[in-house]
Amino acid sequence: MLLILLVLIPGALLLGKGSKSHYTNLPYIGQREVNAPGDTTYFTVPPFNFTDEEGQPFSDKDVEGKVLIVDFFFTRCTSICPRMSIQMQQLQLQLDHPQYDDVMFLSHTVDPEHDTPEVLKDYAKRLEADPSRWKFLTGHAPDNYRQGNMGYLLSANVDS
Repeated sequence: MLLILLVLIPGALLLGKGSKSHYTNLPYIGQREVNAPGDTTYFTVPPFNFTDEEGQPFSDKDVEGKVLIVDFFFTRCTSICPRMSIQMQQLQLQLDHPQYDDVMFLSHTVDPEHDTPEVLKDYAKRLEADPSRWKFLTGHAPDNYRQGNMGYLLSANVDS
């Protein structure tokens, strides 16, 4: 019995030591304002107004208190967009549990002239997107690009 304890305890300690978390905190990007020691206001996504795949208005008020997973795409894209959309689809499926009810997916088109709500709705159906959690948004091109640049701190521009 003593031999078993002498083997099990050091083995358990070694396993525990090797299983430490290797996570690192992601940095905050964007503006921040220090209000007082320990009280900092970090960058937030500015207000926006777009149209979803149902032709309904969709704004920042619809995602208040949500964690956003956002991408920019266009439905006629044949390079990276299909891969990104499949990754969003897989992520939506993996996060399909009540503990992730605060996660919302937003896909902004960068080709609003072609990607009408009807086109976006068809694209969403092909991806089996859950319309309560994954919105496909369109609007005026300058507003889309401004949202990418100023709202999500991404490079979103017309391809030239």
